[in-house]
Amino acid sequence: MEQNGGTPSQFLATRIRALRTGRGWSARELADRCIALGQRTLTRGTIAKIEHNIRGAVTFDEAVVLAAAFGVALTDLAPP
Repeated sequence: MEQNGGTPSQFLATRIRALRTGRGWSARELADRCIALGQRTLTRGTIAKIEHNIRGAVTFDEAVVLAAAFGVALTDLAPP
């Protein structure tokens, strides 16, 4: 399923980076927020790998926590 020339994973990677930088957060700050929400797999290094689409797969649990950390709906992380 390609959306606008990219895969859903590429869209998610771009969206996470845009949300994070739009808030002026470092990858460490986002990771700390995710860890505080109980998702220990989302370390600074993992966030960087997701944003650069090195780690393509994001679990549903991780996506839910990322959405909560950003204060957005889960659907805001998905391609249109």
